Parts: sequence; C-alpha cells; structure tokens
Amino acid sequence: MAERFGVIELTSVVRERIGRYFPELAGHEPRVLLERRQSRRNSTLFSFLVSANACEQRLLVKLPHGPATWRRLDDGAVDDRPRLSPIPMADAKAQLEFTTLSRIRDHFTVRQDARFGAIRVLDFLPERQAVVMEHVPHPSLSRLMMTNCRPALWATNCDPALRNAGAWLRIYHDLPALGQTQDRHTSRDEFVGSLREFVEFLMRASQDSRLVERVAAQIESLAQSVLSEFLPLGMSHGDFAPRNIFVGPGQQVTVFDTLARWRAPIYEDIAHFLVSLKLSRPQVYSFGFAFRPDLIARYEEEFLRGYFDQDEIPLGAIRLYEKLLVLEKWAARVYRLREPRGIFRLAQLGAAALWSRAIRRQLLEPVTEPQAQAALSMS
Repeated sequence: MAERFGVIELTSVVRERIGRYFPELAGHEPRVLLERRQSRRNSTLFSFLVSANACEQRLLVKLPHGPATWRRLDDGAVDDRPRLSPIPMADAKAQLEFTTLSRIRDHFTVRQDARFGAIRVLDFLPERQAVVMEHVPHPSLSRLMMTNCRPALWATNCDPALRNAGAWLRIYHDLPALGQTQDRHTSRDEFVGSLREFVEFLMRASQDSRLVERVAAQIESLAQSVLSEFLPLGMSHGDFAPRNIFVGPGQQVTVFDTLARWRAPIYEDIAHFLVSLKLSRPQVYSFGFAFRPDLIARYEEEFLRGYFDQDEIPLGAIRLYEKLLVLEKWAARVYRLREPRGIFRLAQLGAAALWSRAIRRQLLEPVTEPQAQAALSMS
C-alpha cells in the first residue's frame, strides 16, 4: 500500500497538515525529513522528523497491509492457517487502530495514573488508509530486557515496568466495547474447538504428529477440570508482547498496536505475553541461554502480580492458554515453511529446527503444580 502513492506524496501530506498536528509549528514552512522506514509483516512504519522555527517534533505514519503469507485459491478463498483471531482486511485496519488508540488514550488519561502513558493519535488518512500518531521516544520493554541477556555487561531492573505492564493490561481489559468489538471464544468448548483446529493442521503439516496428538489429548483432558464452562472476558489486545510496550521515565508504560476487535478470555493476552518472553528470538536462537530460567520466572511473577495484584492467580488456566498459543505459533512456523525462499531456504529450515526444539520444550512444561507435570509427561 505504501508503494501505491510513494514516500514523496506521504511527505507532502505531513507537511500540509503539520500545523494541525503541532500548533507550535503553524505558520512556518516546516522541513520534513523521513528518518526511518520499517517494513513489518502486516504494516509499514514511516518515522518523520519535522522542524521549523527552532522547534523539532517527530511523528509516525503507519500503513497496514495484508499478510504476505496469504494465498488465493482457484475459488477465490484464502489459503491460511488456523488462527485464534481472524486478521482484518487491510483497508479497515487503519480506521480501527485510529479509533482504538483514541479510546485507549481517553480510558487511561482519566485515571491520571503516572504508571501509564497513552499514545496521541494525530490523524486518519482515509484515502491512503494510514494512521498518524505521535512518536514515542522511549525504548521498548523487549529492548530493556535484552540488557539482562547472558553475559550481561550491564543490566536494567525491569521489574517495575513488568508490574506496570500487567496492571496496564488489567485496566485495558475493562475497556468498554467499541463499535467494532465482538465476543469470541467465550467458553471452554470453544477453547477445545480451537485446540482441535491447531491439532488437525499440525497433524497434516508437521513431522511430529505423534507428539501433537498426545500433548493435545492431555491438554483437552486438563481443560475439563481447570477451565470453567464460561470464561472471563476482557477487551483483547491481540499482540500484547514486550516489543509493543514502551517504557518511559519512572517505568511508565505505553502500549500500542491493537484494534479492539474482540472481547476474548483474559487468559489469552496474559499467556501471549508470557509466551513472548519464553519464546523470544534471542531465547530460541541461543538454545535457551540468553535469559536464565530464574530471570524468566521472576519476569513472569512480576507481570502476573501486576495484573492480579492481591487476587489469586489462576495459573492452571493461564498455562493451558500458553499451550494453545504455542500450538498456534507452531502452526505459523510450519505454514511459513511452505513459502519458497530460494537461496534462503536452507537458513529457513535451520531456523525452523531451532523453533521446533523450543516449542517442544514449552509444550512439555507443566500446566499446574506439580500434578499437571505428571499429566503432561511424555513417558
């Protein structure tokens, strides 16, 4: 989509509207410089530096697009892997994100809690399906956590930021439904249905059908005793991971990259964050050496305590959702292997072997203490 109208036109739009975005720059001829262009799987980000009258401001323009992995079949249907959350059409994502970020800002600003920041959205460009937002000049939580990799030459205390991230998610889950919001996966039966979809896909596409079948059977059995018939719902973020959390002064956290399309079980976002810790790229590619097990356990404890505060932590339910999300990640990795990558195919297969090893290890972790360890034992 970015290629359709080009950087020059996008720069021109920013220049024309800069007085609306930053009133202190109104009435001056601004200099607009594209500092960075970053391509992601589902979007392209343009970072601009705008200066005039000895004043500088930065902003970000985000242009969503459809996943490169989609394939059209002869009948026009999309050949895709199973997903917990269906991906919206690219021409709707910018409007949804603009609306959602605006509502999130209102939802958190009214609380006047110094632990939480909120991104200021500046504009929606309907003819270009782009959202304009302020630049957040703070490092991501994932970058801060990288300072604690082994060997750690310097370290950052991430504990307060992790607690604040958990508390942010708890408040976000209480966000009232927006116009686009619908409920999904509201019951234990739907959890089992999603589990079976992933299993069916992996049984056809992976080399580990026996492992998939046995682990899935044990998870389904545990779900009957661990999960309630109907599950507690909250506004789903959908990609709540350290890379989407910025940490500012005083450990203030600011979160973005959500569309508020669904109310889903609260365990899903919580488990997504924990899986993002345990299956981060540094951890996978270092054979689990990057972060010490006790450090990951501490990160998890701080995050969960931030979310649940003094409430009892439903660890069994969270662990089951971790398994479900690991299976989804496995399905995604297997699906991507179907993409021809030419000379990069060998490297892709090598990376797949590392991911397979890490995913296996996560699937064999206990669901609850310690009886579920025996339930998930592969002996």
